[in-house]
Amino acid sequence: MISEALKMNNLGNQAVVNQLASLAHQSRLSGLNLSGSYIFSGPSAVGKKQTAMYWAQGLLCLSSRDGHPCLQCASCHQLAIGNHPNLVTLDREEDSKLVGIEPTRDFISHLNRSVDSDSYCFGLINEASLLNEASANALLKTLEEPSRRAIIVLLADNLEALPKTVVSRSQVFRLRPASSKVLSEYLLEKSFERSAIHEAVAISGGRPALALDWLNNDKLRQSQLARLDYLLQIADQPLSDRLSALDKLKYGADSESATETIDSWKIIARDWLLVSAQADDLVVYRRGLDSYNALVSRLGRQRILNFNRALVEADWQLKANVSPKAVLENLVINL
Repeated sequence: MISEALKMNNLGNQAVVNQLASLAHQSRLSGLNLSGSYIFSGPSAVGKKQTAMYWAQGLLCLSSRDGHPCLQCASCHQLAIGNHPNLVTLDREEDSKLVGIEPTRDFISHLNRSVDSDSYCFGLINEASLLNEASANALLKTLEEPSRRAIIVLLADNLEALPKTVVSRSQVFRLRPASSKVLSEYLLEKSFERSAIHEAVAISGGRPALALDWLNNDKLRQSQLARLDYLLQIADQPLSDRLSALDKLKYGADSESATETIDSWKIIARDWLLVSAQADDLVVYRRGLDSYNALVSRLGRQRILNFNRALVEADWQLKANVSPKAVLENLVINL
């Protein structure tokens, strides 16, 4: 039995969910020990954490069926609210750029203390690509000699950003966005209009939770449309005008706003590349299509490629606690 929330977040990744449930079922039937390290990689908002927590529920459920959790027992409810004694998490501290050594040591110590002979202890590492060198080395020792019935799951948007030594000692599960067809069919079941669905699927990049937000939240939709239109309007304006407009809109007011802006601009930057390759039929933000050809001609392919690379780098700068305003200003300056 799979919850509606998990179904939504893992459209197109059902095989991964079923494989994890099968492992939990085999462990319960045969005593197979699953201790060790697992990596769930994939784009942000694709459902990595939800999948990990569903697996934890399946492993620790008091009434599991074929490795799937009942979602009703005390254990399932405790995990749902993140308050299970056998759940240990590791996160980056708010004032830190990376996941430091002390929180990592606490995580490992708690993980080892929580393990008993009867049930698994489930360790979850969010933003695993932000482990600093000392933290990665400390974790590596645990991965080389895992405690019996201790499972560690690392969540990472970018598998290549993890140390190769960690990846080589882990089993990797890649979660992917849903295909346009699968996501469109799911949204049609929710009775949304086809025209709205097409735009939501394209803008969300196949991530169901983002598509639903786009369709249900008019304020969010208008905010993202404004970010998309801003980039189109300022692309070939003088630098002073670009910066002035950016300052008025306050897109760099905080990290969350800056991230939303960068995600929106990635859509436009990708569309420009598609137009430069004469692949207009693949363009996502079709409201801007009429202006693309002239803009692409003025900007040039190399400048567009550089801007796409700068957007990827901007993500890392935000995660490293660089000023959101400075990150966006740098993008505008280098456009």
